[in-house]
Amino acid sequence: MPLGNKKSPLTNKQIEGFWTLKSREMDEWDLKVILDDLRSMFSDKISEIKSICDQHDGSVIFDIVPSFSTDSKPALYFDNDFLDIVHYLNATIQIDMYVE
Repeated sequence: MPLGNKKSPLTNKQIEGFWTLKSREMDEWDLKVILDDLRSMFSDKISEIKSICDQHDGSVIFDIVPSFSTDSKPALYFDNDFLDIVHYLNATIQIDMYVE
């Protein structure tokens, strides 16, 4: 089925070639809070996203950009719920850390 005949599960518009979702910016130490916020934006559309990626050789990338001050010790972890989504979507996780 051509892309032009499908609706995006994220925007309810004709499927675009590239989607971006961004969590709101937060001053938070716990990455889980941020991942939960992002996951809430698309969790009910995961099977549709996977189907579209499978049909059109698409991919999902989780691009995580935490910012830390020089006096803190950064730590990242991913809970099982998030990793299950990454696995289901055969997604990639990219981490780009900034130190202020």
